[in-house]
Amino acid sequence: MTQHSLPYSEISVLVICRDAIVRAGVAATLKAVPGLSVQIGEQPSVVHSEAGVLAAMVGTHVVVADYDSALVVAKAVKRNGFARPAPSARIMIVSQRNGEADVRRALECGIQGYIPLESNPEDVVDGVIALHRGQRVLGRLVAQRVAESFDHETLTCREVEVLRLVVAGDANKLVAKKLNIALGTVKVHVRSIMSKLGARTRTEAAAIARRRGLVDAGSESDAPSIPMPWPPARPLETSAPFPALRIVHRQ
Repeated sequence: MTQHSLPYSEISVLVICRDAIVRAGVAATLKAVPGLSVQIGEQPSVVHSEAGVLAAMVGTHVVVADYDSALVVAKAVKRNGFARPAPSARIMIVSQRNGEADVRRALECGIQGYIPLESNPEDVVDGVIALHRGQRVLGRLVAQRVAESFDHETLTCREVEVLRLVVAGDANKLVAKKLNIALGTVKVHVRSIMSKLGARTRTEAAAIARRRGLVDAGSESDAPSIPMPWPPARPLETSAPFPALRIVHRQ
């Protein structure tokens, strides 16, 4: 592990991941860095009160979480207006979910960091430090998704729901039944989706959606494909075209 020059005497990090292997690997990686105080938090869910989620973050500088947990925490903080007891905690996602819709949703919820799960441990460590310094941190693929999203018309949340069912092969009537909306409404959404994607057929729309990461190409699990703990990382190479944005990438 490369030695780091921390901006403060100690950074308090809260790790929240539903997958035990990922949780253990992330925590072990961060604990190996002097100056990082690491705690493992309880997995939040909709049954937890916002007060409970915020209370768990007292004294925390950076929260490192899987996708779903990060959104639960971010929404709780946002709805409470960043009021005490967690006014300064910043949130970083570590996840295999890197579709355009997922990335945009996370950033719109106020997530400041987003690192692909397959990244090197050094990327996670540097991301935590950069977040604490007030920067944003995006992995290369995540940054690419953000850049690509500006080249296309954005689908609405309902259009994304319809698109996922269309890609799964559902006919309009079944889509209407599953979403509890009128058949005519589904047809309007489908026409809008086809126009925004520049597709002429449903098959073409599905291919475009998968390529852009608008729908899940496979498992939504954040489980790693390699054993933990992770191997030693190579020195991190970074490019920061904007002062407040840190983009982590590999050759």
